[in-house]
Amino acid sequence: MPKKKEPEDWEFEKFALQRNDDAIRFSETKAALLLTLTGLLLGVVADKVQSFKDLFFTSSSGVQILIVCSLALILAGILLVAVSSLLAVFPRLKVVKNISLLYFDHLARLSEQEAMERFEDLNAKEKHEHLLSQIYATSRIAARKFKLIRSALWGTVLVVIGSLLAIFAMFFG
Repeated sequence: MPKKKEPEDWEFEKFALQRNDDAIRFSETKAALLLTLTGLLLGVVADKVQSFKDLFFTSSSGVQILIVCSLALILAGILLVAVSSLLAVFPRLKVVKNISLLYFDHLARLSEQEAMERFEDLNAKEKHEHLLSQIYATSRIAARKFKLIRSALWGTVLVVIGSLLAIFAMFFG
C-alpha cells in the first residue's frame, strides 16, 4: 500500500518551484542577450546609414529594392526583439484569484505585522495550498516569458536576414 504523502513532505513542490524560477531566470538572460545583440546590430546599421544612402542613389533599381527590403527587415526585427524582450523581462499576471503569502507582490501589500500574523495563522494544509498557488503563478510567468522570447528570436532571424541582404546589396552595388 503506497504511503500517503504528509503535508510537511514538500520536496516535489519545492523542486517544481525551483524549476520554474530557473526557467524565469533563463528566459530573462535570453531576453537580455537578444536585446544586446540587436542593439549592437542597430548600432552597425546606424553607422552605415550614409553608406546605404550613397549606395541607394548610385545603384540600379534592383539594388535599391534590395536595400529598402533589407532595412525594412532589420527595423521590423529590431522592433519585434525590443518589444518582445522588454515584455519578457517585465511580465504581468492579469488574473490572480487569491492572495498568496509566497508571492512577493501580495506580501508587499500587507503591513509587516499583518504578514507575520497571517503566516502564524496558517496550518500545514494552507501552507501547502499557498505553495501550490505559487507554483501555478510562476508556471504562468515562465510560459509567458518563453512565448515572448520565441517572438524575440523570430525578430532576431529577421535582423540577420536583413543584414545579409544589406551585405549582399553593398557587395553587388
